Amino acid sequence: MNTADQLTAPHTWLAPLSVFVRERLGLHFPEDHWNDLQRNFLKAVEAFGHTDPASCLHQLMHPELPARKLHKLAGFLTIGETYFFREKNSFEPMARHLFNEVIDRKRKHGRKQLKIWSAACSTGEEPYSIAMLLDAMLPDIDEWSIRILATDINPVFLDRARTAVYRPWSFRGTPDWVKQRYFQIDGEAHTVRPDIQNRVTFDFLNLADDIYPSLATQTQAMDVIFCRNVLIYFSKEQACKVISRMQESLTENGWLVLSPTETVYVTDPVLHRQHIHNSILYQKNTTRPPGRNRWESKPFLPPQSIRTNTFQTVEKRERLSISLPTFELKTPPRVPMASTGTPQPEQSREDPEQASVLQRAEKLYSEGRHVETIELITEHLKGQPAQGGEAFLLARAQANSGNLDDALPNALNAVETDKLNAKHHYLLAMIQLEQNALPEAQRSLQRVMYLDEMHIMAFFSSGHLAIQQDNISLAKKHFTQALHLLEELSSDDPVPEGEGMTAQHLKELIGCALEEPA
Repeated sequence: MNTADQLTAPHTWLAPLSVFVRERLGLHFPEDHWNDLQRNFLKAVEAFGHTDPASCLHQLMHPELPARKLHKLAGFLTIGETYFFREKNSFEPMARHLFNEVIDRKRKHGRKQLKIWSAACSTGEEPYSIAMLLDAMLPDIDEWSIRILATDINPVFLDRARTAVYRPWSFRGTPDWVKQRYFQIDGEAHTVRPDIQNRVTFDFLNLADDIYPSLATQTQAMDVIFCRNVLIYFSKEQACKVISRMQESLTENGWLVLSPTETVYVTDPVLHRQHIHNSILYQKNTTRPPGRNRWESKPFLPPQSIRTNTFQTVEKRERLSISLPTFELKTPPRVPMASTGTPQPEQSREDPEQASVLQRAEKLYSEGRHVETIELITEHLKGQPAQGGEAFLLARAQANSGNLDDALPNALNAVETDKLNAKHHYLLAMIQLEQNALPEAQRSLQRVMYLDEMHIMAFFSSGHLAIQQDNISLAKKHFTQALHLLEELSSDDPVPEGEGMTAQHLKELIGCALEEPA
């Protein structure tokens, strides 16, 4: 690239570039950081095959630009610096203490389920470290359902993370027992153990987008969210919005982990500050006033023995850029509870008191007050099984709170009392997907598409299910049908049963899934 071309009138494109990346990617570059913006953007210009920054920006601003190119730009503007057990002197003991608290609470309630989100996961070292630490801590790990969601805005980083192959630079200061126990080593290539890989799901997510918690982004009912060293790229206003959405993504008593410099953005009163091993964490609790506690914890002890593992050759498979969605139940303000075009129970058959309770419960649910929704319906039932609309709403609230064991029978009751209602079958399918009951989920989704051939989210979810079953051709078929149905909606229209997802956002997610990795 010619130096003169690089620096030709930068004032003509730097200002609009800073506005563009703020609005489309949520990345904040004030004027005193424009030198960094210019330096990093010039690298992107060359990678995109341009010689003139202004013309490159003009192309990137095209309304029909493939989403993957926009997200690739983000990779040049952010730092992907990470390694296994990063900041091990604080990460190991902090995470061990944190996971012990969550695990003990789950055991107490008889629910061996964990959902953890590594936001801005870069090339995957953090989520794999989390999976390895949990494996070291849980002697009965095979009895647990563990889902670790790892998201990033950079598709190149995500592609690299999915390969699970790392070089020595990713192990700076990593304990030897980690490498010996969890990697297949061939020269300088270190491949993550297959069972550890299987516990991590990598997916694209732009934290600046208002699409989480949501079904398509798998971000509901999280027990722990790690969001370290990413909010520094956002404006204060945008960073506060991200934290607010993450708070909504947490279960009651769930944890948010930030870097020390990012704690200034926490203003939500339900996030309670805790000091753990020189780290500042936040626990969600909606029932007590804000306070500050200091916890003591046991020191981290590495395993006394290292299990030997026989590694099988893992065949490389074609992978799409998006992963299996799980269950999320935030009610969008503009989408009615009942899907259009599907039969509904006859209201005249309900007694007035039951209808009144259901209306009150629907209002609570629409306000995100899931625990109160459960309490109201449960008190009204007085030990009797829920049916129809009550069973459906109760199952949604329970699943949104992370209680899938109770949600499943209520979803089954909703289906049994209204077998022709597509949304009841779809709810059941989402719970089955969350519980990794894939054959059952597949049958439920097939019933949804039979009852309502216009059900966009059923085709979208079926595409994800096909990916998990390594049926790439079927996945593309379902995604293509979902895109065809989306053409009937305007960009800002909410997708029915999409929990607030707009047509444009869903198109972008599907576009990322259908594009070949760069």
